[in-house]
Amino acid sequence: MFFIFQCLTGMRYGELKRVNKRTINNNDCIVLKKEKNRSKPNRKVPLMSISKSILEKYSCNLPLMSNQKYNDYIKDILKETGFTNEVEYTRTKGVE
Repeated sequence: MFFIFQCLTGMRYGELKRVNKRTINNNDCIVLKKEKNRSKPNRKVPLMSISKSILEKYSCNLPLMSNQKYNDYIKDILKETGFTNEVEYTRTKGVE
């Protein structure tokens, strides 16, 4: 269920943990405050009717699992649907 919520809001996995009743602004959007860099403005994530109903169903506490298990489930679903293309992964560290 929270995969659908994540798709509708565009939120990262780590941001989903911070969703609660205090972060929801008048049931219109989720206000995310930057923890590390307070000089950046707050980010507002608009809520659609489906995402609002998901929040209502779980009383604003999404039933999250570990990120690793979540990724494993997504990989299993993609394999079952036939998405088995190889993907090249690159990582940037510093200037390299």
